Amino acid sequence: MNYFTFGMKVLRVTQNYNGSTSHKAHWYHSTNYADYPIDCAGKDGDKDIYYAPVDMKVTAVKGIGNATTNTIWLVACEKCMTPSGEILPFIMLTHFNDNDPYVSNLKVGSIVKQGQPICEEGTDGATANHLHIVVGNADRGCGNGFIQNSNGKWVSNGYCMKPEEIMYIDKDFTNVLDTNGIIFKDKPKEEPKESFFGSKGYFCLGNYHENIGKICDFFAEYFYGYFYKGENAKAKAHQVLDGNYFGPYLKKWTIEFQKRAKDEGKYNDEIDGCIGPKTLTALKYYGFQE
Repeated sequence: MNYFTFGMKVLRVTQNYNGSTSHKAHWYHSTNYADYPIDCAGKDGDKDIYYAPVDMKVTAVKGIGNATTNTIWLVACEKCMTPSGEILPFIMLTHFNDNDPYVSNLKVGSIVKQGQPICEEGTDGATANHLHIVVGNADRGCGNGFIQNSNGKWVSNGYCMKPEEIMYIDKDFTNVLDTNGIIFKDKPKEEPKESFFGSKGYFCLGNYHENIGKICDFFAEYFYGYFYKGENAKAKAHQVLDGNYFGPYLKKWTIEFQKRAKDEGKYNDEIDGCIGPKTLTALKYYGFQE
């Protein structure tokens, strides 16, 4: 599960959604539509890039070459973990310039892969380089255009939410300079994934592990023909390769597999009857799944 995070390398909020300059009317006392925009200007007055925090699909691009302020909407390609739980986030980014080198390659339906640039700060409809950012929950309505609220403000359609409700801050990616009073949550630290082999790093004769059972099942199901023939061959292989214990039958099968995989150029290590990372890679080539 991916975490949905803020996508700039520097977080400097120059106006939050309570901002009296222009933002508060986007939601305060609105009787119909609302969004909760923040303006972010990166580390300085230059054009910092906004990167896709996850794989995202473009739902709309508006304004380039006309009077509408340049804006792009994207929705995550799959559900993400957010401070509000597991949802399908969308994001709206506004003010990039007509000649933005990244948006020029995008259209509705384009996929921006995780870590790739979406756009950079600009001044279209603004007096200084920055991005106007709105986020929301596409499960309840995805943004793809503007709609006017009862305060006369043009806001993003879709189900918009406050930025701190949708975006984590990944401190390994983003340097926080100023949140302008918004309290963001840090991206949770992910628990390190346990090795397929456990702490030892490989399996050999005498070991016991649940993943040994998976390998036994794979050999018996697909490579029973190494040592058994006839209509009961598969059943016999399952019988002797049963359980999570690395016994002599599994070693016998492993040696035969290593020999054949080596002959086919899919294994380039010792034929020793032990199962380590290189044997696991070869097993995956033939269809094994962790």
